[in-house]
Amino acid sequence: MVAAESINGSPESAPVTLMLIEDVSVTAEIERSYFSSVGFNVIAAGSVPESQSVIAKEWIDVVIIDAAFARQKGIDLIPLLKKESRNRDVKIIVTSVSGDPALKKSANAVGASAFIVKPAPRPRYLKEIKRLSAQKTRDTERIHQTLEVELSDGRDTFTAETLDVSSEGIHLAISQKASTPGIGAIFQMSLTIEGKLLKIQGQVVRHTPKGVGIRFLNLGVQAQRALDKFLLRYSMEHQASHFYL
Repeated sequence: MVAAESINGSPESAPVTLMLIEDVSVTAEIERSYFSSVGFNVIAAGSVPESQSVIAKEWIDVVIIDAAFARQKGIDLIPLLKKESRNRDVKIIVTSVSGDPALKKSANAVGASAFIVKPAPRPRYLKEIKRLSAQKTRDTERIHQTLEVELSDGRDTFTAETLDVSSEGIHLAISQKASTPGIGAIFQMSLTIEGKLLKIQGQVVRHTPKGVGIRFLNLGVQAQRALDKFLLRYSMEHQASHFYL
């Protein structure tokens, strides 16, 4: 089933779609396997005509292309890809074994969104992809673990069940016995993560069909470390760490 599209044409509730333009089949498969394993929808293109066809037909969020692709024509291909792209806001990451500032300047001049000097560790690529597709990437980072949370607004205290949690906040299913907190309400939350009791302040930022979304405020150092460790342990990125170079 094709994902529903929003008013601007972007597929809603879909993972980030990444196009890898790589003419070495073995390298393309390794990269495709890795990025798929961390939650992205990946399409590989091995030639200029194939990349043009894919980007015109498929909704592509981010493209990764080597500056030396197609006999040093990788950068020259960028304006063409952006012109033909179904997604007019497509982001393009250029990679190169050369850190020549002039090369980076040339890539930026024709529309590159980021430039990565190879070899680079996997987290470097993930950081850029997440930055360039911030809104969509949130869903790939959420961890679906059942946790009980106690909330207090200074007047009432009640418990809720976690639907998912990310580095930015938490999605809670509110008990029918408790009234749904309004947007902007601030709570003191207590939750236990891997044996550690965390005290976190949060603010309601949205209502969902299943509950409420709460953004974390003023995370302390210890709470931040415990949360980061928890997210890393259960994230797809961590589970696929054997692909890291």
